[in-house]
Amino acid sequence: MLNESSKSLQSKSFQSPIKFSYRYLQALLGIEACPTRKTFRQRRDGQIRLANKLTKADLQLAITLQVGIQTDGISNFVNRHIVYLKLQEIFETPVTKDQFYAAFEKFEMHKLITVGNESHTGTMSLKLESYLESDGQLGRFFLLPNLVCSAAFGMLPIAAQKLYMYACGQQGDQRGKMLQLNYDKLGDLIRREEPSHIRRVLELLGTQPIVGSQPLFSVARSERNVFNQPKAVFQVNADLMPRHIQGIHYRSIFPAKKSYRQLIARLEGYLTAIGCESFTVWKNGQALLRLAALLKNKSETAIKYVMARIREFSLQGDYPETMLNDIRLEIVDKSTAALLNIAKDTGVIRYVQNRSEFVSKLKGLAKAGFRKLCKGALIELERNFARPAAYGSLDYRKPNLETEELESVIDLECYRAKAFRMERDPASFIDLVQDAYYKWLNGLSPSDVAHWIAWELDKLPQWTPIPDPPRHFCVATFLQQKTNI
Repeated sequence: MLNESSKSLQSKSFQSPIKFSYRYLQALLGIEACPTRKTFRQRRDGQIRLANKLTKADLQLAITLQVGIQTDGISNFVNRHIVYLKLQEIFETPVTKDQFYAAFEKFEMHKLITVGNESHTGTMSLKLESYLESDGQLGRFFLLPNLVCSAAFGMLPIAAQKLYMYACGQQGDQRGKMLQLNYDKLGDLIRREEPSHIRRVLELLGTQPIVGSQPLFSVARSERNVFNQPKAVFQVNADLMPRHIQGIHYRSIFPAKKSYRQLIARLEGYLTAIGCESFTVWKNGQALLRLAALLKNKSETAIKYVMARIREFSLQGDYPETMLNDIRLEIVDKSTAALLNIAKDTGVIRYVQNRSEFVSKLKGLAKAGFRKLCKGALIELERNFARPAAYGSLDYRKPNLETEELESVIDLECYRAKAFRMERDPASFIDLVQDAYYKWLNGLSPSDVAHWIAWELDKLPQWTPIPDPPRHFCVATFLQQKTNI
């Protein structure tokens, strides 16, 4: 029976409304705009399928794609089986695999889906055509209640399902809006020619209880237009319609292929540990999926190098898109990753202004010899192509209220001058003063605080010269000249 309890009508796991692109709905219904007898993909029972006729499987696939696709209308590193698993997750009575694959093929035929094969991952990318507007943005959309995923909705005839989705798209968020459609237009939409058949579909939507005792349409009647021709007057039941809430996520994106899931979990843990959680959620996880594809079958050394690079990029304020492009260049192969890792360990990487040039000129060098070369070259680089980390005691002072209060009881200038003479790291000294302030604030006497500063000053790290090479300086050329390559 269609009249089932409200609880049983909820989808198995997807409880949110479906955010549906109105432009995509138009393209979907447009499949039947030019009816032909074109056939494709024979059924198992020998019958043929019509390419220009919508089925329940088509509607289920369309809804699944709206739920699982990224906001830009693209999903990478998936396959058809992953899409079908999502369909099974969403619908209480999912269509069969054979019906799903037929619908998928039909969508490809009508350019509702464009499939691109990812040869290096064995997966594919999905792009929904007619999803975004010409400016690349999601235009008008509407919300379908998740009752469309229920068994009761699935038992409705395809004509009733199409009319309900059409009405939701037309009504949008305008509750109480009355819709009108002449019988000839409505007949084309639901593929019914006889007025009695059209009236039967209207009556079903207007009287048949779906949720509790409520039908899908609150108004469903037939009238005559000014030309005395029959027309349908109908209205979506507002009590069953969800409201759009700004900031709510209505998607449950397609997961990556199973072989990537363990790697993705590791990468997510690494990124969280280095404070780059934003990378994992960029574009609903798209950056994480692309990073997993880049690091598939890479060594742990290469992965650690990439994590360090992402942290560096993040501190510079780079976007994930830029990070991924640079990382792709740096890990084209294991030797490149190892070369850059050695340059980073030795400190030479700080003098590199063009990484692609650096890699192309030095690629192929033995790791042991390259590490020794970098260590020897760093001394000369710091002497000739770097500036001191400080030019005087003022570089060891950070103007703030805490410093001023502490200076009122302790002569900090003598300690700054000493730190400069000892070439201590300015940032570490500033942190030391901050710690000293809190010790004084917690009751330590000024003389004891001063003795503590003097003691800790000796433990501070030496400063690292700041790279300051000429504009067109090339480290790779410099290293080649050192070895007469």
